[in-house]
Amino acid sequence: MRNPIAADKLTPEQAERLNEMDLEVYEAALDKFDTSPGALWYYALGLAGESGESVDMVKKLYRDGMGRLTPLIANTIAFELGDALWYLTRLSNKLGFSLREIMLMNIDKLSTRRANRA
Repeated sequence: MRNPIAADKLTPEQAERLNEMDLEVYEAALDKFDTSPGALWYYALGLAGESGESVDMVKKLYRDGMGRLTPLIANTIAFELGDALWYLTRLSNKLGFSLREIMLMNIDKLSTRRANRA
């Protein structure tokens, strides 16, 4: 299994799909996979659950694997992060924001925080 994070190891097909994917396309594509009740609580709890699964895998990596990150473990964590991204996207949209808006808001917040430290 390939490590999806290693861009230099993507197949030409994967690289093409990645180049074509933007946030709006991703958000629109999720609509066809959403069979949830569509409630705010559902997306928030789902995000917490998937994030927790990712964190638990990292914990077990250090507990059981002595911190040795293998491509298989990296892929497994990446798939869980994808699930967390799904819930994050749906939660953001339910709140009335796009992922792009959330990203920009976060950059502004971080910039303000950094400016306040100087």
